[in-house]
Amino acid sequence: MNKIIVQIYEVQTPSEAEKLMELGVDHIGSVVVSQEVWKLPLIRDTINMIDGSAARSSLIPLFSSLDAVLRTLDYYKPDIVHFCEDLTFQNGGWGTCEELILLQENVKKRFPGIKIMRSIPISQPGMNDHVATIELARLFEPVSDYFLTDTLLVKESGSSFDHQPVKGFVGITGQTCDWDIAAKLVESSRIPVILAGGMGTRLFPLTKVTNKHLLPVGKEPMIYHPVKQLVGAGIKEILVVTSTDHMGDVVNLLGSGKGFGCEFTYKVQEDALGIAHALALAENFVAGNRVAVLLGDNIFERTIEPYVERFRKQERGARVLLKSVNDPERFGVAALDEYHVISIEEKPEQPKSNYAVTGLYMYNGQVFDVIKTLKPSQRGELEITDVNNFYIKQETVTYEVVKGFWSDAGTFESLFRATNLIERKISSK
Repeated sequence: MNKIIVQIYEVQTPSEAEKLMELGVDHIGSVVVSQEVWKLPLIRDTINMIDGSAARSSLIPLFSSLDAVLRTLDYYKPDIVHFCEDLTFQNGGWGTCEELILLQENVKKRFPGIKIMRSIPISQPGMNDHVATIELARLFEPVSDYFLTDTLLVKESGSSFDHQPVKGFVGITGQTCDWDIAAKLVESSRIPVILAGGMGTRLFPLTKVTNKHLLPVGKEPMIYHPVKQLVGAGIKEILVVTSTDHMGDVVNLLGSGKGFGCEFTYKVQEDALGIAHALALAENFVAGNRVAVLLGDNIFERTIEPYVERFRKQERGARVLLKSVNDPERFGVAALDEYHVISIEEKPEQPKSNYAVTGLYMYNGQVFDVIKTLKPSQRGELEITDVNNFYIKQETVTYEVVKGFWSDAGTFESLFRATNLIERKISSK
């Protein structure tokens, strides 16, 4: 009888790993997104936590340079290294396969105790001629210990490299692969095959134990970036709102605020009822004053201090920051005339502009009365967009367009972009 292997990724802290081990997860994986910023002590502590348990640690390096991979494995020493490059025979792909086979041979020679998992791409139903899944698997079988099936997004032309959520790597598409091809791979493979590429939703254990704001962006946890932005803008009293499951990890990481030059207060949002609901928890903390709300996954290249300072001088109402983006359908989108925000629509299928509303919102003390009038959306949440639209109807919203890079780091691709931004800033100093 075949064993079912449960594998969960993006586990970045020892406490997350400990909870997953209690749930009986077999493979607990972490991701290193950059060969420039590759020493992440928190991930190494996570792997060390797993060592000696019934679970096995797995590490995905999102780079393929032999020297970089070898030094990364020497630093972390995981049980499994998972390679997930976009493998096809298109556009010179055979040469890439030869290089990656050589990479895996070198890893086996240098680290004989580390198992190798290789993602085998399977395209969506009807597109399988472009991928040649079985042929690719035969090439990599001699230098792999596991295969993992995953969905590859392929255009009709056969091109795939530029169309993945993380350019050049397979997976995290949210799309279903061709399960008939996956079944053929299982039947023909002489090594274990882990089936992925078709859930389309998050697995419960992952959402139970992982807080994305603790993931690294550059050399620091994601949440450090908004904290430092607020402090740099002269905001020294900060309320941190997080869930029941993750409060302990967040408090352990941030502490009292002394190390940041501020003072933290903590509140638990017991149910995920939306940003406006989380803001409502701050009513007593704000005590009728103005408030700046900065979401924990928002990364700004430049200081937010000028925007905050201009809001301090604003007599009434609210202030929002906008940024032109290529994927506005992921955000609240502002419709504008020459001087004003006319409306904001949450995640529209047909955006009226490319201007996304960033995760920095500034309000006067009236905001808490506004929230009390809101009704839950179809998602069952109190929407911050509804708060903003109230101020728009009152004609008391001002806006600015953000200068420099901005990312919400809320998806794997945007997290990757944000990390690259931080690396460029570090290397330019």
